[in-house]
Amino acid sequence: MKKEAFTLVELLVVIAIIGMLVGLLLPAVQQAREAARKMQCLNNMRQIVLACHNYASGNKDQFPKGNYDKAYGSFPVGVDNFGFLTLILPQMEQTAIYEACDFEQQASKLYDYNKQVTLNVVPAYLCPSATFPKVQTEDTGRYYNYGAKSSYKGIHGVKRYSGQTDPDTGMEYPIPPIKTADHGDLYDNGMFFWAKSVSISTVRDGLSNTLMLGEYFSQDTANHQVNAHVQMTYLYGSYPDTKYSIWNCRGIEYPMNYSADDSMEGNFLPLISEHAGGCNFARADGSASFLSQSIELYIYKNLATRNGGELVKNVD
Repeated sequence: MKKEAFTLVELLVVIAIIGMLVGLLLPAVQQAREAARKMQCLNNMRQIVLACHNYASGNKDQFPKGNYDKAYGSFPVGVDNFGFLTLILPQMEQTAIYEACDFEQQASKLYDYNKQVTLNVVPAYLCPSATFPKVQTEDTGRYYNYGAKSSYKGIHGVKRYSGQTDPDTGMEYPIPPIKTADHGDLYDNGMFFWAKSVSISTVRDGLSNTLMLGEYFSQDTANHQVNAHVQMTYLYGSYPDTKYSIWNCRGIEYPMNYSADDSMEGNFLPLISEHAGGCNFARADGSASFLSQSIELYIYKNLATRNGGELVKNVD
């Protein structure tokens, strides 16, 4: 009996059907992969907050400072120092990197005496969806954009102005202590501050109601030199020769995923992620969740204060 073969038309039909099936399945596969990456990102953020709690348990219930507070010469306290992501390295099981840092010197000196250590990537400091270079290996002669990066920023506060009231309660927002800064005044109502520890007892809004950590990557604006990702190197907490610029932290002034421009102050550049539709955040109790970028700005800001007394809605 003669064996029949596929005709050319039949073969083309089969190929077309397979192509259609692949086209239908591919978006679902991509969505599943992104969902897995988003979950890993949330787990990273939980680890960082847990490390902050472990740090606090050994430091009289005080979370790590936004940046180390040793003063050098004529610098103000906290300028050109390591940040909180460096201080919790032992709690992140990265003791070798921590011990390679000389806390008796300015953070920028690390670039001179142990440049190699800055290239050590901490996997939990990076979102799996990140597309930016995870480590800058090109030696540009600038310590602040050389080395491994981080996708996460601590939240150092929210801008509040006299006479502002909460739309839900009509309550006038309290004005927190302010540190005047060249790159955006720092408002002491978040989970991190300039050369100062936040104690657990001062989080009067409740740990579960207070955002501690958010996602960030640099947007391309000339003023902030973000094309070089200068504000993402995790080892450095503050910038030298300037007044109060925090690199490991961000304040909340703009909506998340908001387009940066050159008029924005560096300390308040928008938190932004590479997950569509919003950002991952971790709260001070160690929980983490995805927040939609459609959240109303005042609710977003209310979540970012530790002691504002605002009514916090469930937005998860």
